[in-house]
Amino acid sequence: MTALEAASFLEAYASPGSRLGLERVKALMHALGDPQDDLKYIHIAGTNGKGSTASMIASVLSSAGYKTGLYTSPALNRFNERIRVDGEEIDDASLMAIANLVTLQADKMDDKPTLFELMTAIAFIYFEKIACDFVVLEVGMGGRMDATNLIKEAAVSVITQIDKDHMSVLGDTLSKIAGEKAGIIREKTPVVLLNQDEVVMKLMRETCERFQAPLTVVSKGTICRSQRIDHMQCFDYGHYEALKIPLLGLYQLSNAALAVEVIDVLRRIGYTISDKAVRTGLEKVKWPGRFEYMCQKPLFVVDGAHNVNGIKAMAESLAMLFPAGKATILMGVMADKAYQEMIKCIIPYAERFICVTPENSRALPSRRLKEQIQMYFDGDVLDTDSVADGVALALKMGWDTCAFGSLYMVGAIRAQFRQL
Repeated sequence: MTALEAASFLEAYASPGSRLGLERVKALMHALGDPQDDLKYIHIAGTNGKGSTASMIASVLSSAGYKTGLYTSPALNRFNERIRVDGEEIDDASLMAIANLVTLQADKMDDKPTLFELMTAIAFIYFEKIACDFVVLEVGMGGRMDATNLIKEAAVSVITQIDKDHMSVLGDTLSKIAGEKAGIIREKTPVVLLNQDEVVMKLMRETCERFQAPLTVVSKGTICRSQRIDHMQCFDYGHYEALKIPLLGLYQLSNAALAVEVIDVLRRIGYTISDKAVRTGLEKVKWPGRFEYMCQKPLFVVDGAHNVNGIKAMAESLAMLFPAGKATILMGVMADKAYQEMIKCIIPYAERFICVTPENSRALPSRRLKEQIQMYFDGDVLDTDSVADGVALALKMGWDTCAFGSLYMVGAIRAQFRQL
């Protein structure tokens, strides 16, 4: 089932837009029998790296023999991608059957659930039906008032890199945003946190102390990167030597280290997970659209970076992996993003720009993006309007290209390459 088909069906029963708050989803899930209370969770919040970290943790747990659910967002091509068990997407029949069940209850509510709340409800029901041992649960937005924070308990809470994003909803300072993310921290529940800006660290440490939550901090400086082997990144971390991941962005090493620490926390509280399962799970992980090679000649990479911190992390990989340290930048963004700062971050790595308009109602028109880029960049800035035309131009001209700016266009690019 495509993301568009599923969303169109569910939107008929949903309130419009993003509305944080737990009242609606609590009422909905209670009407459905509160199936979420029967599951065990790894809960993950942050601005960047949530999905990659979640996917790695889920892959390791599956390799260790635990039936593991994975809930992520958004979908790149198919709605089903968002709900997986041991790597397998929810099937269309189960999706529609549960969607019908959920929308039947939603239709009775005066204050209608949002689309994300309906999708979260579907995931909870499916994971309970399948009898998952673990569910790796990615927060949609923020944390404190996110629909996923309906859960009563978690085995581990995880906080990835935090940056300024969704500021109109989460707050206009890093401290306010971090406070929303810290909302997933629970009484005496272990927390695994990526070391980052001191404003974030201070708030997280204080929150963990208040809730008596044991804190493990992952520092990028303790990760020892070695050479790439057969499109795998290799690294040492903790007592592990020569771990491998097939995700090529340099920032993925920090996400992998977070996953390793989460597994070690689970071991300490009594779960059996071998070193072999850690290695196998990391090597088998799949998380498309994150510094992903589409073709080699010309070199074409697509990345889901859509905020300043994500672009800074992506740029490190771009500078190292592209032959000249620069690339043709194919860029499309949402109008509510800090695109001026995004442009400034990527200019040092840009040979030229191709502006496109992602297929989303919130997208910034490519002509406006072009105007903004030309304020800061003296080179060629091309406007092809559609994502497909932008990709076709880059390939026709043989330009080494990095495409980024919105997860909403990543799926379209990947689908286009599958048709080539």
